[in-house]
Amino acid sequence: MDKNYEKVWFIKEELVKTNYTVIENLQQFIVQDVPQLHPEHPLYTQFWSKESKKCIEGIWGNEFGKYRYMPGNLYYFGNYGIIEHTFEVNAVKVTEDIKPFIIDYLWDYAYSSWVCYGFSGFEKDDNYSSNVKLLNYYKQELVLSELPITCINSKGEAKAKATATSLSLFHS
Repeated sequence: MDKNYEKVWFIKEELVKTNYTVIENLQQFIVQDVPQLHPEHPLYTQFWSKESKKCIEGIWGNEFGKYRYMPGNLYYFGNYGIIEHTFEVNAVKVTEDIKPFIIDYLWDYAYSSWVCYGFSGFEKDDNYSSNVKLLNYYKQELVLSELPITCINSKGEAKAKATATSLSLFHS
């Protein structure tokens, strides 16, 4: 065996993320029945207007006695996305289109993608913001007075930088 094998393939278990978002009731976020309506039917516009809004803005659900936010991109993916699924049947590979499963790490991915797109937190969040100017503040390239008001908490201090971990607070 190659003497560098352990160095290349070794993963420190303590660095592997295991605290993924836990979903109590996924069914509240999943569209159970999409009506098959003609586009000229009045209910067609009503249904798809509401669904379009959810796909863009996301939705809130009740989880563990609190509220959890499902971003619009995850709502769209989980309800209207189609992925290819390949599996073997009698040593023959079969591919079919299926609706994706919404699992724990996809929630974390969706929350992280919001930060990458510039999500700066909810307006009334007094603890976290992902405003890029906070990065400069924490690198000591800006002083507190140069930060926008949205980066300052009610105590007059700079908010913490939002990270994928702090975004688990979407479950508040």
